[in-house]
Amino acid sequence: LTINASQDIQFNAYGAGTLVSDASGNITTYSGTTPPSGVGAAGRVTIWDSGTELGSDTELNWDFTNNRLGIGITGPESKLHIVADEVVLGTTISDYRDLAIQVATSQETANSGTGISFDHGALGAAIASARTTNSTWGTDLRFYTHPDATTNQRNVTERMRITSAGKVAIGSPSTAADSILTLSTTSSTGLTLLSFSNSGESFINFADTADVNTGRIYYGHSDNAMRFRTND
Repeated sequence: LTINASQDIQFNAYGAGTLVSDASGNITTYSGTTPPSGVGAAGRVTIWDSGTELGSDTELNWDFTNNRLGIGITGPESKLHIVADEVVLGTTISDYRDLAIQVATSQETANSGTGISFDHGALGAAIASARTTNSTWGTDLRFYTHPDATTNQRNVTERMRITSAGKVAIGSPSTAADSILTLSTTSSTGLTLLSFSNSGESFINFADTADVNTGRIYYGHSDNAMRFRTND
């Protein structure tokens, strides 16, 4: 440190830039031509706009009182609250990237992918998606839960799969070639249609493009009878 004849203060052994002091009083040099600057607002998350500029945006906000992050909303109502533009949901979404959340991986190998996990005090479940084969762009959706056991805590087992063809497999990842729904069960298990009334009927419809119930199997709860109908 030198004070020259003109009463200017000179610091030695520092490069060009602006001097800054840390919490311990140590002086260091900020190497940029100007120190960090920018304009923000209470609750906004600060992000570097460039090498010397800090910025914020109304689309990204932090609720200090409730510890919540809002994207697209200034007052988040849950731990992560995302408000996105509306997407028309038809039989096909023209670009899935327009949806609010994307969980991605660079992996493109068949039977590999990514997903979302749920943790209940180190007890988990998951939803995942994978590429079905390396030769096409087909994808599937898989659902996993942990069995009623106290072993292999972090392991979860696939319970249901929606294939790239829109078929559903429950109890096994495999679907029967000619079935839209495949139920794989162990001994003494099956499929139940449960009615919350002791009257009326439960039924299974068989339909085509001309009739929504061209064939039907009924069970009458009032008289305990099975009925088979066609051309209804």
